[in-house]
Amino acid sequence: MSVLVGKSAPSFTAKAVQGENIIEHFSLDQYIG
Repeated sequence: MSVLVGKSAPSFTAKAVQGENIIEHFSLDQYIG
């Protein structure tokens, strides 16, 4: 198993639930920066 600490996560989109809302195209890319 290779070490992944410190490397960027791959880009992806998925459905997510936030409170009572369903987000169709959630991505962690919006939190980079």
